[in-house]
Amino acid sequence: MDIMRNPDFMDGYANLGSTFGTMGKHDEAVAMFNRALDLNPAYAEAYSGLGVAYLLKKMKKEAAEAFGRALALDPEMAMARAGLARAEGRTR
Repeated sequence: MDIMRNPDFMDGYANLGSTFGTMGKHDEAVAMFNRALDLNPAYAEAYSGLGVAYLLKKMKKEAAEAFGRALALDPEMAMARAGLARAEGRTR
């Protein structure tokens, strides 16, 4: 399944967000994660990915908010917990 055949395929947008992030295209990553969240506001993994994209853009406040939302949905998400600590300056 892909977003061309199914524009409501939230995982496709999240996957594109991760790919854009890996390519250093952080604005595009943010847009894709936000699209995934438009489709499913309870998508913890997309919030965590959005947090990573914001961290890479040096937008710590927005990153902390995204990681916090991920943790509200999935308190056991280690990536979001580590990202929140980094956004808040508790780690390097």
